[in-house]
Amino acid sequence: MMKRTSFKITLFLGICCSLIQFRSIKPNLWLEEVLFTIPFLILCILAVAYLINDTRRYDDGDGVVSYLPSCTAILFISVIFIHIYHRSSKGFGKTYFIATNEQFGHGLKMDFKSNNNLKITQYYKFGETEYFGEYTISGDTVFLDIDTDFQLGAKAIVADDTLRFEEQNLAFSIRKPAK
Repeated sequence: MMKRTSFKITLFLGICCSLIQFRSIKPNLWLEEVLFTIPFLILCILAVAYLINDTRRYDDGDGVVSYLPSCTAILFISVIFIHIYHRSSKGFGKTYFIATNEQFGHGLKMDFKSNNNLKITQYYKFGETEYFGEYTISGDTVFLDIDTDFQLGAKAIVADDTLRFEEQNLAFSIRKPAK
């Protein structure tokens, strides 16, 4: 009975942490960061506790099945860390150009990477939110494939040092990094 309860708790926490982490939006606000950190810390603590408990149960004759709760927790923790690494690798890379606009909250920065990854950072008074997606360029038109919490068109036009979203009547100033 304890084994099933342990497994269900681990499964519930692992799924919650995974759903929070696998969103295409990464808030860096204090309160929203706590929403991920607390369940994840509980999952890590339970993984260690279940591993110790499962090792004792293995000696009692339950066999390899006794490791199911701890292995499930370790699997979820591993998947979350792999996803964090994968997301951070999208955020890094050589910047093709940066577009900025001060009309959204305390500012919005669109970082277009040369590997066609896009990272949008929306700034607030007490934090920031990062959005991850992709883009393609065809001539002077940029096509965006990114989910955001605010209205942003799927296509923009690049002209000189301006990125213009015609549908929303928005203009972003563009700067290219020094080579």
